[in-house]
Amino acid sequence: MAKPRRWDKLKERFEPFVDPTYREKVDENRAKFAHLFLGDLKDEYAKSRLERDDLEDQVSKINIDLMALSQLLVEHLEANGLRSISTDAGHVIGTTVEPQITPEDLGKFEEWVSADPSLDYVWSVNPMTRQSMVKAILDDGDDEKLPPGLKITLKTTIHFTKAH
Repeated sequence: MAKPRRWDKLKERFEPFVDPTYREKVDENRAKFAHLFLGDLKDEYAKSRLERDDLEDQVSKINIDLMALSQLLVEHLEANGLRSISTDAGHVIGTTVEPQITPEDLGKFEEWVSADPSLDYVWSVNPMTRQSMVKAILDDGDDEKLPPGLKITLKTTIHFTKAH
């Protein structure tokens, strides 16, 4: 008998977790494997895990291709003054530009926050709030009001909309 693990004692007090998102699909697949014995179940599991690993490797390679293609598309679209283009099949490929705010010296940024009387209520600034604050300043075109200690870069990405 295996030595009990830390949370095994809870099995008597709580029901097993079942992800409701996949419950129906999992139940269908359980029926597919229900007739198997332990030895066959472990072999099927190992086979499926290895298959998933292979697919993840393929997805990783495809993602690298997509990144290279995205970079080239951005270069070509921008060189031609375009924001989007349609494929022969009717899919739309376009660009999105988004500012990226990266802390370089959080001490300087926090001093800037502390020095602003309108931000007296702020004890600390989480990354999402910091992003929102800076994006609002950028939207207003008030570059001279940008806080110190942050590096702002622009990230241009490709988006893909399937044809209907």
